[in-house]
Amino acid sequence: MKNINKFIENVLFQGAAISRGFFHCCAICALTFSAGAQETDNYYWRGGTWGQSAELLRIDLAGNWAADSSGETVHEISPSETSNLIFDYANIADRQHARINVYYRTVAVNSVASYVPTEMHMQSGYSLTVLSDWTSSVSSDTRYSASYRTDDNGDKKSVRFAADTANFLTVGGDMTLSTDKYFTSRIRLGSQQGSSAYTLTIGGALSFVKNGVDAVGYHVFDMIAFDSTTGTAFAPVPGFKPVTAMTVIAGVAFGAEAGFMTGSMSALISNIYFGQGPWTPFQMAAWGFIGLLAGLLFSRRRNPPMMLLLIYGAFAGVAFSLIMDIWTTFSAEGGFSSARYLFYVGTALPVTAVYAVSNVVFLAILSKPLLRKLERIKIKYGVFE
Repeated sequence: MKNINKFIENVLFQGAAISRGFFHCCAICALTFSAGAQETDNYYWRGGTWGQSAELLRIDLAGNWAADSSGETVHEISPSETSNLIFDYANIADRQHARINVYYRTVAVNSVASYVPTEMHMQSGYSLTVLSDWTSSVSSDTRYSASYRTDDNGDKKSVRFAADTANFLTVGGDMTLSTDKYFTSRIRLGSQQGSSAYTLTIGGALSFVKNGVDAVGYHVFDMIAFDSTTGTAFAPVPGFKPVTAMTVIAGVAFGAEAGFMTGSMSALISNIYFGQGPWTPFQMAAWGFIGLLAGLLFSRRRNPPMMLLLIYGAFAGVAFSLIMDIWTTFSAEGGFSSARYLFYVGTALPVTAVYAVSNVVFLAILSKPLLRKLERIKIKYGVFE
């Protein structure tokens, strides 16, 4: 009997110790969780839209965000992982939609809630990460049209992404697109020297919600490939573009100065339409150099040998890629590093090969007929003599 009582006492003692340990662990876990949980802050977009300065479009500038719905108090700290981004009509005033650029660094935020047509550009290797949910609740009275472009019809696209970053958007939670009438989602891929594959990652559910009793209305999901230098005609093959070939032909026909101006102005003018950025001077320099050198090498020959032109076209494709990889290094690393530059040159080899081949193809097709016509223009009007 004595042994039984001792056994019972030991069991009760051990049970009490285990219980105390269990509750201690629970308390520690609760304290750890509460310490790790961070409060979130609301960030109301008060920045710009199409046609406004680049500074007003930057997602990473604190001055583009208000701390309250009235817009009177401006944030002093840039959005971070504890920020809830909110886009509403109260803070974009009389503008029809919000335009946001993710150009200068990768940004991570807690959530996104949009009540106005919202457009985001992720370029130069930078991306946006939303740790929890993305919600867009926008209703448009306008039916979808494939002709909608960016600047003049921005308010007709409920949500729009323009990306040349491979993994341009990650949503950790759900992505919900809601409307009472018409909702158009457009994704434009490959706007600059981008990847050949793009990923939008959603950790939870992607939901398209149609609210209300109105029978009229629908969701439209529109995805296009896009090339900033030649339009959409050659977009299915990244890097396959006639701009370099046309620059070479201009240099051959009219001389080094005309070749330089054709190349550099092609980049500048096309980017007025398709989007200017820090990459524009590099494009201007690359194509300008190619046109200048073509003029120096060939302009004194009325009929330059086709084989030499084709060799120069292949060289021009490599030269363009090498110059643009300088910009890639600066944009991705925040400075120039020889080792990283060589890395980017290596990773761009497939695109570089396409550049070179496209130049050879376009020069083989276009150089003879265009040079003949341009020579007649020179003689008839006495230009570039």
